[in-house]
Amino acid sequence: MAITDIVDKYAGISAAHHVASNLEPKWQPSAVEEFANNFGQQFDINRRHKSTGESLEVFARKYADARPHVHIPSAHSVADLGLQVAAYFGIDGNLPTYTARGQLLKSLPGTDEEKAAALAYLDQAYQWDPKTRKAGIPPDDFHKALESAAAIAEADAAEKRAKALRLTANSTKPTPKADHRTNPWSKENWNVTAQGNCVRALGAEKASRIAAAVGCVLGSTKPSPHY
Repeated sequence: MAITDIVDKYAGISAAHHVASNLEPKWQPSAVEEFANNFGQQFDINRRHKSTGESLEVFARKYADARPHVHIPSAHSVADLGLQVAAYFGIDGNLPTYTARGQLLKSLPGTDEEKAAALAYLDQAYQWDPKTRKAGIPPDDFHKALESAAAIAEADAAEKRAKALRLTANSTKPTPKADHRTNPWSKENWNVTAQGNCVRALGAEKASRIAAAVGCVLGSTKPSPHY
C-alpha cells in the first residue's frame, strides 16, 4: 500500500471518529469506534464519500437515524422516566429491584447485546452498584428531563380540561332559531302565489323540503302554528 493510501485511510478514520464524537445526541464510545473503522476509509480528505459525494456529517446522521441504539441512553432519550426511577431509586422507600431493571432493559432500543451495553452505561451514569442495590445518584440531566416530562404532562392535562370545557359549552349552547322569513309556507310569510312559483321554479321535490322546514307539505291550506 502506498504512503498516500495509508495517509488517506487514517485521515478518513480520524475524520469519521471526530464527526461521530461531536454529533448530538452523543454516541456511545464503542459506536464511534465502529463507525470510524468501518466507514472512515470511504471518505476523501474533503470529507466527501468517494462514491456518492455525500458529506461525512450527513452520512453519519443518516447512520445514527437508522440505528438509534448508537446514542448514549440518558434521562432525555429513555421515554419512560418512571422505569429509571424504579430501577435506580426504588419506589415508596424500597430498594431498586431486578424486576425494574429488567423492565428498563426491555424498553431500551437495539439488539440484546446493545440493550445490555446501554443498561451498563446507565448503571455508570447513575453510579449504581447491582451488588448492593443501593439507590443511585441522578445524572446531571435527570432533573431537567423530569421537569420537562412534568411540564408536558401538565400541558396535556390542561388541554384535556380545555377540551372538556369546549364540549360542555357547545352542548349547552342554544341552537339559533332558523330564519324562515323568506319561506312562503312560514306563518309570517304565508303566500300561496309564491308557493306555486316555488314549485314551478325548483320542482316538487325541493319545494317539498322548503315547505317541510316550517312544518307544511305541498297542498297545505294554512301555515303550521309551530313555525
